[in-house]
Amino acid sequence: MLVLALVAVFLPHASASDPAALADQFVSRVAMESKIPGLAVGVVKNGTTVFARGYGVKFYGGEDSVDEHTMFQMGSCTKTFIAMGLAHFVGIGAITWDTTVHNITKGRFNASVEYLTANMNVGDLLSHRTGYGDHDGDLLWALGDVETETDLVEKRVPFLQPTKSLRQLFMYSNIGYEVATITLEALAGEPWYTFVQQRFLDPLDMGSTVPGLPAVTSKQAPRVSGGHKGVPGPEYKSTTDTPLIDSFDLNHPLTPSLTGGISNGFLGAGSMLSSASDYCKWMAYLLNSSRWSSPTAVMEAEAGQMIIPQAWATAFMGLGIEQPGNAMAAGFGFDVVGDLFHGERFFTKGGDSLFHQTRTGMLPGSGIAAVVFANMESYPTSSYYVNGIRNALLQIFSGTDMSTVEADWSKLEMEIREVKDLMQGMPTVESVVPLRADKNVTITSKAYHGQLLITKHQVDQVVAATATEGLPPKGVATNLTGSFRDGYAGLLQVSSLSDNRLVVHYGCLWCVLAALPDEPGDVFLCPNGTRHTAMFPGFTPFVYNHGADAWQFGGLSFSRAGQRRARVLEGLSKSKEWRSSLTQSPYLSLIHISEPTRLLSISYAVFCLKKKKKKTNQYYIVI
Repeated sequence: MLVLALVAVFLPHASASDPAALADQFVSRVAMESKIPGLAVGVVKNGTTVFARGYGVKFYGGEDSVDEHTMFQMGSCTKTFIAMGLAHFVGIGAITWDTTVHNITKGRFNASVEYLTANMNVGDLLSHRTGYGDHDGDLLWALGDVETETDLVEKRVPFLQPTKSLRQLFMYSNIGYEVATITLEALAGEPWYTFVQQRFLDPLDMGSTVPGLPAVTSKQAPRVSGGHKGVPGPEYKSTTDTPLIDSFDLNHPLTPSLTGGISNGFLGAGSMLSSASDYCKWMAYLLNSSRWSSPTAVMEAEAGQMIIPQAWATAFMGLGIEQPGNAMAAGFGFDVVGDLFHGERFFTKGGDSLFHQTRTGMLPGSGIAAVVFANMESYPTSSYYVNGIRNALLQIFSGTDMSTVEADWSKLEMEIREVKDLMQGMPTVESVVPLRADKNVTITSKAYHGQLLITKHQVDQVVAATATEGLPPKGVATNLTGSFRDGYAGLLQVSSLSDNRLVVHYGCLWCVLAALPDEPGDVFLCPNGTRHTAMFPGFTPFVYNHGADAWQFGGLSFSRAGQRRARVLEGLSKSKEWRSSLTQSPYLSLIHISEPTRLLSISYAVFCLKKKKKKTNQYYIVI
């Protein structure tokens, strides 16, 4: 980072007629101020890449520099590829935006509400107006036992309850995009990542773009940027703004992942990686609708389709939205669409993974687009810098005078200073993890709205301490063990060790629980699970609810009654041969098989004896 600082100081003054030089000076300076270890940026104008460079390093404290070919996780920018895949099928007339998902999947998609099943269409999925709550259900695909995206949509989503009516409200839904992903696969007749590769990546020569980390080749692996988490430490001062930064090797199998619940690691809602150089090719393609089979379908996707809250728009804009009555909407595959960028038509898609951040912006009227990749996530000021760099690049290559660019940046700097002051004012707390023989471990950190802002080192301290000295539950451990299930979330298994401590297993999550005896009820930490899964870096509490006979964590609830119901349903699903043999019986005629409708795990089948007489005797077989 010292080299970066020297370059910023000794660069000669850029000519006002050279936007690339102006952009380089601006980004060099702001990248250093941001404390983000590494950034890559790219700009497209009139179909041509006019600027693509890297700043900083791939790993904090390292020497391997970021360049325009460095690969970053793009997070939810993957959704644009899914949306444009569906736009292709709209363009060739195979579907319309209003075609229902149930129809396209030939009945394989069924929601928990009959009205959703019958009416949810492609446009609803792509503009987050399905009625599924904001980020509801994400923990399942992040670390659960779902296995495949098809299983997620066909077997689990039928149990996910919407929180609003269809088309009532914009609510960001990764699950909605997983349904869209399976819809695309039904149309394409192949996995989404195969379709995206053949339809987009290969024709555009996007050789540094892959559907997910498992697809990274040995040749590409050195180009994948490290990931970083930043937090303000206990001694944080806004004047120096020195975050505590942890580095992660994304190629390492034990690095926490957002796709731990999916067996192949590919997620249509957000698993792709790309580089600044490659993404410029994609943005040029998005801006040139004439290259598509139907320009109209692409233009409709890039238009406003669902009204969004101003707070959501502002978060992705990085500038004030002051025009009264200005419509702010989501497009199909885009977060914000509207005449919002200094009065000019603008659309954007952002993406976040556990360790990377991506922001894009496109000005179709000017034929200009910009992308910024950053290799640090979660630090409170990072998104301000990433948005600000994106906005400045759009302005510079649009010919905006640098005095205006700097004036707009100064407004954003004021907001950044407020955030730094907020971080300094966060309370510093000491959190004690109780252990056997009072070998307690204490971690000191800032806290924000009850969330501890802790480092990887602190998590490792707790993991090491609780591995052998963690406390067992207050009562008999076997009362809390067994198999617990939820229709959507799946199976949680709890067992006990010889020392009475509990072990939980859920999807890719496995850990020995450490009891917190001072908390009311049975509350536990899951330190090792925190270290290696999408729950990193927070200590999500695991709670056993005696009244419901259920385990709860991360918004999920698993009950023993749910496991009993699951066994009944599994028995029914495996009874086709049994049913067939009975229906072929010369003596019995099958009338009805019920589904369990109460907590009791009872279902029944009703048969009639086949007799020539009009009278029949009914026999109830309970299974």
